[in-house]
Amino acid sequence: TLGRDGRPELVVVNSGALALVSGATGELLAGPAALPSWNGTECVQGGGNPGSGGPPTVADFDGDGQAEVGVAALDCYTVFEVALEAGAPVFQVLWSKKVQDHSSSVTGSSVFDFEGDGAAEVVYADEVLLHVFRGSDGEEIFSRPNCSGTTYEYPVIVDVDGNGRADIVIAQNTYAAVGLGCDPAVQPGVHVYSDAADNWVNTRRIWNQHAYHVTNVCDGIDRACGGRGAEGNTYGRIPASEMPNWAFTNLPPGEQALPLNNFRQNVQGEGLFSAPDLVGQELSADRSGCPAELTLSARVTNDGALGILPGLKVAFYREGPPRELLAVGETRTRLLPGESEVVSGVWQQPAGSAPRFLVIAVVDDDGSGAGAVSECRETNNELGPFETGCGAGPS
Repeated sequence: TLGRDGRPELVVVNSGALALVSGATGELLAGPAALPSWNGTECVQGGGNPGSGGPPTVADFDGDGQAEVGVAALDCYTVFEVALEAGAPVFQVLWSKKVQDHSSSVTGSSVFDFEGDGAAEVVYADEVLLHVFRGSDGEEIFSRPNCSGTTYEYPVIVDVDGNGRADIVIAQNTYAAVGLGCDPAVQPGVHVYSDAADNWVNTRRIWNQHAYHVTNVCDGIDRACGGRGAEGNTYGRIPASEMPNWAFTNLPPGEQALPLNNFRQNVQGEGLFSAPDLVGQELSADRSGCPAELTLSARVTNDGALGILPGLKVAFYREGPPRELLAVGETRTRLLPGESEVVSGVWQQPAGSAPRFLVIAVVDDDGSGAGAVSECRETNNELGPFETGCGAGPS
């Protein structure tokens, strides 16, 4: 639902324009709005020939709680938002970016919240590049060579290897590769891309059709077909009567969440935005090595909905200003949701150090202030201050 009234609508792309139609009556509610085209400098409505336009993708691109629409055209990929003017819905361009699809101008896209922060990224493959755009403003955050004399294809987001992490799957071909300007190193076939740091959040293990939406197919796990153990919730089954995507939250009764209200967007695990949430607890010090060294420890708990691999860094600082790095420790085991581990770091105490001082522990910090894990909350990683030292005192 895009019209803000809770009723489902149809998003239609045809002949270079976008329209919103009532699902109940067929009444035209908004548009037709021209798809932006390239005028030689930027993507603008009325700038030239947009081509036909590809199938629309519906998702909350910018994390504002409202659905937007993404559409690929001849030279531009555009995200439209729906505003209300005098109580009626109208399409407005949120952002539009230069792409290249002169083969067909009818390719699609998919969206996914790879970082679990509540805002979707756009995944789109044109004739020569695979693009990942930030949903809020269209900033390109990843690209790599692609080759395709395009038709109706688009990338899909699915857990291909069952490791609990999302993967990007695209099909590449070398039809008219020289004329398109393809990188000659690109080879035809089905290609799967994963995050080298194993940092993308989890997702379903199924994407069953071009018109994919979560409530149209069971994955055997989530609540789209009743949840774990529900009768008929088997992998790949098509429900006889699917739940309305625009109203379905994918969370147990009593838990508050925005409805999915999306099309060509996969979900993460058993919720829309599942990710780790790493929390520091129980900051302590072992003074048995004093006065030469002080061992600092903190318990790291994963309060989120997705596990993390071993090697999570925890930095211990002397409170400032400015802060002074004392030691860095790391986890030794994988932390699944609800699990915890005590992480320690040893500070080699220089002669003449203050006998007592305040210590801060920061989870997911390599000692430079940089983290490696995308969390659903990044504001609860700090623990302390805690008073310690080799001088007289309780700890």
